Amino acid sequence: MTLYQVAPPSLITDTARALTATGAYEPDEDGTTKCNLYLDALAQKAFDYPSFHGLSANAIVDFFRTGADDWKPVYETASGVSLSEGFGVARDEATQGYLVVIGLKVQGTHGHVAVVLPAELSHAEKWADAGLPASVPMIAQAGGSVFPPPDKNLGWGISPTSFNAGDFVIYVRRP
Repeated sequence: MTLYQVAPPSLITDTARALTATGAYEPDEDGTTKCNLYLDALAQKAFDYPSFHGLSANAIVDFFRTGADDWKPVYETASGVSLSEGFGVARDEATQGYLVVIGLKVQGTHGHVAVVLPAELSHAEKWADAGLPASVPMIAQAGGSVFPPPDKNLGWGISPTSFNAGDFVIYVRRP
């Protein structure tokens, strides 16, 4: 029987803020980013979930697809679910206290992962200009920049160019 840690929305947001404040997830001098480490730490601290340890962002996307630990797809590029619908479901699941992760698997590089925050969708002008949904989730992430909630939305974490070049997914861990 799998045990689930459902986190109050404030704990998800507060944990993300605390992790960001440490400065430990800023890019290295050589530009190496730490989105996978940030996700791992947030998942452990807010959800008591240890299974991302040692995985790259691309490996995390692959892990979701195994169905291990009851990870369920909210959105997969080829799923037939609209991206707008996926964003709404992701927001709703995060608001209910579930761990929701956005992943971008990119061949030849390390990819990207971010945590969906329990907050309303936010307007992303760059996404709208690219013909993608303009209302996107608020996220916590480490990457080229590390931002605490509720400062940035998905449009800051993944550009439309990156979205179109990669394998974009949203997964939730729930019973």
